[in-house]
Amino acid sequence: MINARRSIAIRLIVAVLAVELVSALVVVFLSLGYERHAHFTAFDIMLRGRADSVLVAVQDSEDAQANVILNEADLHLPPDDVYEVFDQGGRLLGRSSNWQGTPSGAWTDLSDGFLQLKVGHDHYRVLRLHGSRFVDSGEPGGGKLRPVTIFYGSDTARVWHAIRGAVEFYAAGSLLLLLVTLVLALHLLDLWRKHLHLAHRAVLLDDQREQRGADQQREHHDRPPIAQVEVVVQVVEDPQDCGFERIERIDHERLRNTRCSAG
Repeated sequence: MINARRSIAIRLIVAVLAVELVSALVVVFLSLGYERHAHFTAFDIMLRGRADSVLVAVQDSEDAQANVILNEADLHLPPDDVYEVFDQGGRLLGRSSNWQGTPSGAWTDLSDGFLQLKVGHDHYRVLRLHGSRFVDSGEPGGGKLRPVTIFYGSDTARVWHAIRGAVEFYAAGSLLLLLVTLVLALHLLDLWRKHLHLAHRAVLLDDQREQRGADQQREHHDRPPIAQVEVVVQVVEDPQDCGFERIERIDHERLRNTRCSAG
């Protein structure tokens, strides 16, 4: 019975640990999705802000055609980032020195959006942003609007590094909780085993005590009735025998005295 109860306890502990392990895996999986969404949302906002900085650097060329140029002297961007700017006619206004440009056919539509590109051996997330600049604002009519298209990208290695760090933190916390649960479960199992052993010994002692009492009671009931009154009979018969012998001795002496008198 002890082995059966111990087996049940071990199965319960294993079941609890299995459920906690599955819960830890679910937490890690959900944290991966959440951290990816949160980090890339912030990353996209950062890309849009830097693309706006490039848009601000597009200025009037001060020529007769009221064209625009990219003043790269006013740009203060990370050296690993890539960018390029086109005017409405598709003329290249400027491009970062570490990029060959967006591959042709990479964009399937003309709307703003993000695209994953490989620049060299690194993976970049590139934003395409449509903007516009006013030129010749001092001219009658309020100047002219010149649309431009900006491509701006940044390496995603730092983002994935941050995501992995956050997921590893969740995984380490879940693993630590699992180990603590395992230690506590083993400790409780050991205490339960000792308590069960003491309880089993107490039950055995009670059973032995009850068995001895039952044996004594059975031995008393199984004794014959003559054996139960033997001592009493002996005590009662011995005094009577002594009385009869005494009476017979007195009668014998009286008879002898009578015969002596007659003679």
